[in-house]
Amino acid sequence: MFFVTRLNENAHYEVLSGQPNHISEYADRGIISDQVILLSPGESAVKARLVIYKDYVSGHVLQFVSNMFDYQPTTIIQLYKYRWNIEVLFKRLNRIAEATKF
Repeated sequence: MFFVTRLNENAHYEVLSGQPNHISEYADRGIISDQVILLSPGESAVKARLVIYKDYVSGHVLQFVSNMFDYQPTTIIQLYKYRWNIEVLFKRLNRIAEATKF
């Protein structure tokens, strides 16, 4: 089973491999880094991939964690965006269902 999610601000991890891109490659937008990390270093550590990305539209820096090591970082970003759009759709459908209840 695969996952893609946002990294919590208080997450503890150790970088195993990967380097940040040069600032000229992401100054306006794009992939800042693609690294292999160890989440929660210790007894119950999980090997994962950390993709740090500067959004084209908002300019926000976003951090995604995934266990999909064979995919391009842009694919991981797109999967998260699709996932988020589906969650927003379900929230809207739930609001409509709640509003139409008698």
